[in-house]
Amino acid sequence: MKESILKKYTEGISLEEGYKRIREGFAFVDGSVFGMYKVAGSGAADALDKLAARDIAFLNIETVCEALVLDEDARALGVPYFCRLDEDFIVLTPPGCEKAGAWISEKCAEEGLEVTDLTEEKSLLFIEGPCAYKPVREVLGVDVDLLPIRGITQVEDWNGFALTVMRIGRSNEYAYAIVADGEAVLKAVEDCGAYAADNGIEAGFADEEAMQVCMIETNQPNFRMLDTENSTVFELGLSWFTQFEKEDYIGHDKLKELFAGEKAFGAVAFKGLDAKNAEIGAKLLLEGEEIGCVTEACYDPKLETVIGMAKIRQDLAVAGIELTLKDAAGESQVETVAQPFVRPLSWDQQIS
Repeated sequence: MKESILKKYTEGISLEEGYKRIREGFAFVDGSVFGMYKVAGSGAADALDKLAARDIAFLNIETVCEALVLDEDARALGVPYFCRLDEDFIVLTPPGCEKAGAWISEKCAEEGLEVTDLTEEKSLLFIEGPCAYKPVREVLGVDVDLLPIRGITQVEDWNGFALTVMRIGRSNEYAYAIVADGEAVLKAVEDCGAYAADNGIEAGFADEEAMQVCMIETNQPNFRMLDTENSTVFELGLSWFTQFEKEDYIGHDKLKELFAGEKAFGAVAFKGLDAKNAEIGAKLLLEGEEIGCVTEACYDPKLETVIGMAKIRQDLAVAGIELTLKDAAGESQVETVAQPFVRPLSWDQQIS
């Protein structure tokens, strides 16, 4: 993978700065941490449909679907974005989902499809935040009112560049992904940043640490943390990325077997009472008895405490239980809670 053209912009940004931009204005997020593949050919839809736990074959042109990809033993490989252009697809694999990207490339190649790694020729930029739609509309010329969630539009000529704009992101705020030549992405950053300065909008870059917080706040899985080798889809809270009525995809039979079987553990969110940090894999105790472990965790600058996800004994995987967290730092107290931890502004704010 080539070095990101945006790397210099993301150096030295504090967690608090990046988080505030995502949650209050808009942030540029470097997409170079994503895998980006083009799957071309008349059989692309059918081939990808066999790999995804949601319907891909019937996906409308210029729409996107997030779907869980499993191996034969129903281990989660990742949750890519399947972006349908026409017969061809762009598949975006978030950080930590490299296994899914390799799996898709291998299986599609076996079907005789052309799979191209786009990271060598295109760049990926995300613009996320409650004000993100403003520069996308005013600067990039996208009719945001007509672009639905998980929709795709093509801007044929923006200052001499072609842009593919998708309404997708990971923060649960308004979010747009731009696939274009590197020069176009740099100009988009420059012009959208100038627009923000002229209009008094909190804007700038945010790094993956800030995005990680926003993801955990709103139950978006971070595969850089998840131990998918030793935990099931259900223990990691990933089942909502599947369609259980769909049957013909790799891993379906094993997943159905796991669903029907007795579940020892369930997934639940937690936040610190006096804990400020938590190690991945840290033990969770109830009255001295070990009942589970931490699967995802980060410090949340808004809540000023640690937040995360855990797999704990199935009968205790509910909100409102105080637990002891035990890791290398010692013991501290956490509480299981309902999600979201923070309600994104975009949920209650219409595009104006």
